[in-house]
Amino acid sequence: KELCATGSMEFPTIPTNLSTLPHKFLYTVGSHDPAGKSFGFPGSFCKLDAFSGEILKSFITQPYEIVSEPCVVPKMGGKDEDDAYLMAFVVNGRDLTTDTVILDAKTMEEVSRSTLPSFVPNGGLHGRYVEGATFDFAELN
Repeated sequence: KELCATGSMEFPTIPTNLSTLPHKFLYTVGSHDPAGKSFGFPGSFCKLDAFSGEILKSFITQPYEIVSEPCVVPKMGGKDEDDAYLMAFVVNGRDLTTDTVILDAKTMEEVSRSTLPSFVPNGGLHGRYVEGATFDFAELN
C-alpha cells in the first residue's frame, strides 16, 4: 500500500455504489489548512485524486466553523463519477448554530446552506446516504 495523501485529513468517503469498484475521486474532511502541516479542527471538505492523492478542490469554512463527516449523494441521471452532492453539518462555534450544507461534488462549491432549528454541538456527527431508505414519522410517535 502507498500513502495516498498528506496533510490533515480524515473520514475518506466515496459514493456507495463505487465501494468495491475502481474510482477516480475521494472526498475527505480536512483542517482549515488541508494541504498544510497543521492539524487543527476539521474545517474543510476536500476532493482528492484517488491515484495521486493530490487535492483537486476544497471548500474551506470560516475559522469558527467545524465540519462533520460528509456523505456522497449521487445526482439523478448523473453520468460522471463526480456528478454528486456532498452533504454534511457545519457547526458554527461563534453563533452556536448548526447548518446543513450541500456542495456540488464536481466543483466543490456550496449549492445550499440551511440553519437547523436547534444547535447540534460538534461530535458524533457522522453521515451516510442510503438510496431509497425512508421511514414513516407516524410510526416513530
